[in-house]
Amino acid sequence: MSLRPLSLLCLLLLAACSDTPNASWQLTEQAGVFSASFDAQAEQVLVGSVRHGGSLWRLSDGRRLYDWNHQAEGLSVLGATALAANGRFAASGEGRQLTLWDCGTGQALGSWLLDGTIQSLAVSDDGRRILAGLRDHSAVLLDTRLGQPLARIRHGSTVQTVAISRDGRLGATGADDGVVQLWDLDSGQARLTWRFTSGLSSLALSDDQRLLFAGRYHGQGRIWQLSDGQPLAEIGHERGSISTARFSPEGSQLLTGSPDGSTRLWATQDGQRLQQWHAPRQGFYNNRGRAVLAVAFAPQPGRYFSALADGRVLLWQAATP
Repeated sequence: MSLRPLSLLCLLLLAACSDTPNASWQLTEQAGVFSASFDAQAEQVLVGSVRHGGSLWRLSDGRRLYDWNHQAEGLSVLGATALAANGRFAASGEGRQLTLWDCGTGQALGSWLLDGTIQSLAVSDDGRRILAGLRDHSAVLLDTRLGQPLARIRHGSTVQTVAISRDGRLGATGADDGVVQLWDLDSGQARLTWRFTSGLSSLALSDDQRLLFAGRYHGQGRIWQLSDGQPLAEIGHERGSISTARFSPEGSQLLTGSPDGSTRLWATQDGQRLQQWHAPRQGFYNNRGRAVLAVAFAPQPGRYFSALADGRVLLWQAATP
């Protein structure tokens, strides 16, 4: 089965309303997506759709580069996806099966069966290390060249979110029981542990490994300084939720997405909200379809991407002061 080429649905001049995106792309024709991931340069986006399997798209010209499924016949339900920050490698998870992909050739580099259902994924820049959060109350660090786990990280509940540094040496895990842990992945030892009163929904590490952000299903998120483990800023609202997050390349800003369709930009130093946008409703989709699954800083200053559960990618422009 083939889909029509990715089309640019609308290219809009920035209107006075901040909820009008500059551009909107539709990545699926039916039922939306389970998972989405951008690379750090926002050149590519990977989606695991509800009915069409997985696909990798190039945002500069709206071209679908590859269709990725775990079996030669049939479409995979990719509940978890991850792109390496440099855009060279991708990981996808379906049930217990984990696959590593080469984004240059589109070929699968390896496939492994893990002990538990995969909930979240993160992959290093060289594609050698993949951190997988599992439903069986653990996370697994896989060495893709050796084809075997290097470490198993235990939690008290499902590990819903993971993050890995670009060099693959530092990792973070967040679970439903509210526990966040920072790991030295070379030794498999926990460096820092924090506890929330509600489950974790998102994690982000800054490129310089100086900052960690954790977002919750219910309540404010938090940024920590990793040098001393001290909190730097609270992000969001106590009655809010943050489903995804990413630091700017230099770490001075944090971009977040929420289940209600909102994308927000924050100052990392004090948690001040700098910008916010709300995705317009589309067709028959309800508010759940507007959930933001991934965010990215566009190459052009003052522009930002968000990928939604209804299959759209939206481009936002910062409002002029």
